[in-house]
Amino acid sequence: MKIPAAAARALSVHVSHAVERLDPRRYRQEASYVAALFARLDAIVYRGSNFTLELKSTVVCDRGPNSAESKWGADFGIVASIVSNDETAEKGVLGQAKRGSLVKLVPSEAELFRLQVMKMSVATTAMVGLEVPTSSSTTPTVRILEVPTMHGTVPIQHTFRTYEHRIQAPNPTEPLILLGEPVPLARYLYAELIRCLHGDTNRAFVSGLADSSLTALRAEARTIEG
Repeated sequence: MKIPAAAARALSVHVSHAVERLDPRRYRQEASYVAALFARLDAIVYRGSNFTLELKSTVVCDRGPNSAESKWGADFGIVASIVSNDETAEKGVLGQAKRGSLVKLVPSEAELFRLQVMKMSVATTAMVGLEVPTSSSTTPTVRILEVPTMHGTVPIQHTFRTYEHRIQAPNPTEPLILLGEPVPLARYLYAELIRCLHGDTNRAFVSGLADSSLTALRAEARTIEG
């Protein structure tokens, strides 16, 4: 789908405005930063005569042992909704946020993150890690996450995407996860979620992100070739 230049500019400005007043020193916990950021991102970003771009964000419930986060491993979900004269499309992703770089997590935090990603992967293959900035001079970055399909011991990766880092499980028989290169949030939303192949278009998944309890999410049925 062709994205008008005016819509792309509006998205860049919208994300900049969402981020610029979020001084990380006032949001020491990832959950607080995520809640503030995604509340600001949720909006009709652009509306023209024949094209509308909307971001719908969800902050996942994280209270209690039976919370949505404990079940699905996610901190947030976001849906990009595009309506034009020719086409209507919605794509969503699940995400988990950590303060600082995801490739510099200490082993215990890296394993917790891996387990959270494994939970998200039950619902969708469209997953991201959000790196919450530690100072006002930096902006949030996004890394695309993937759990490789395994044929024997060889992970199969998308040839069009570069993965910068991997997190291995303490037990080598358990799945690893792959982390893509860090991308500024605005660029990810435009170049990956809206224009490119990343994001889940399954209607049931997108609908499931409409409620912070994620009660409508379902396990994704996958077929793995032998």
